Amino acid sequence: MRRPRPPEFVAERLAALLRSNPALHGLAVEVGIVDQDWLANPKAGLPPVPPVETMRRFMERAVERSPSSLNALGLNALQLMSWDVAWNRFAVRGSTEAVVSVLFIDLQGFTQFTAEHGDAEAMELLTTHNRSVGPVVRRFDGMTVKHIGDGMMIVFKDPAKAIRAGLELVQGDHPLPLRAGAHTGSAIVTDNDVFGNVVNIASRVAGQANGGEFLISGDLYELGAGKTDLTFRGPREVSLKGIDQPVEIWLVES
Repeated sequence: MRRPRPPEFVAERLAALLRSNPALHGLAVEVGIVDQDWLANPKAGLPPVPPVETMRRFMERAVERSPSSLNALGLNALQLMSWDVAWNRFAVRGSTEAVVSVLFIDLQGFTQFTAEHGDAEAMELLTTHNRSVGPVVRRFDGMTVKHIGDGMMIVFKDPAKAIRAGLELVQGDHPLPLRAGAHTGSAIVTDNDVFGNVVNIASRVAGQANGGEFLISGDLYELGAGKTDLTFRGPREVSLKGIDQPVEIWLVES
């Protein structure tokens, strides 16, 4: 497994990227990642190291505005997540195992929309949708791990924040109805993906939802529901494909 890039490596590459991209340059100065003097002479030394959370949020904003930014820095989304692991955000330092809450979302009817309107319009719709999701995920300290067609896999450390984020997402203004499902449990985090039964169950729970619905597993309900002021309807047990035992699910409402 390739080791995550150290922050020093990213800082050196960051200077070159910002000089070549005025939009990201302005964003970096705005949020206090760098200053003009350092950009003019980065060899004089690295800029003061910002909090990891600030750097992470900057990178997520940058990728929304310029999707090629991570490639320019030699990173991918899971390597950003591995920084959080190293700083005890998702796991004990040096470990690749973490207890996380996994949220799946997708747009209901996207396949039909594509067939009726064509690939170009569907891609424009998807790009707009993805940008609207990012701020919600950041606000609840989540991490978008990957995009799967019109869907996303998002990971949270805090179960209550996973629940609040999922509900805000399904209740948001989307071009097509959004559905969501989430589960919590132990996962293996690598540079390229997140693995574990928690991922499989979260995906299956999401598949039970209709557009505008957010379903969570009983495990996530137990850990996070009591830390919110939301309404939960249930439970009910469902049989999920590939899962040996029935899974308890709850419908989340405001």
